[in-house]
Amino acid sequence: MGFRFQGCHTLAAFIGADFLIPFKYSLKTDFFGAAVRGFREKMASAEAQRQYLRLGRVVDFCHAWIKSKLGLRQFHVCGLIKVQTELLWACLTYNLQHRARLNKLRSAPAAS
Repeated sequence: MGFRFQGCHTLAAFIGADFLIPFKYSLKTDFFGAAVRGFREKMASAEAQRQYLRLGRVVDFCHAWIKSKLGLRQFHVCGLIKVQTELLWACLTYNLQHRARLNKLRSAPAAS
């Protein structure tokens, strides 16, 4: 991961820092890795881009709702497990409120 040398790299090997590269050497970068390459290959098709745009609108609405209606602008706890638990509760609350709204709409008689 990161930068790799082509040619002489004794300075970087001696120091142990691959990012210290004299300008006269060529540089190969594989900074992002296989996961990002796979994502870019998948997103090359028009259908995948269309689905990704549609997903963005749905996800942005959920994030905005959690931020504005539930007041979760920052976490109230420290530690990864506790933050994940707080986010789980926020998402569960959003889903239950959304489900209640949908049930209310379905049970209401249609206006004629």
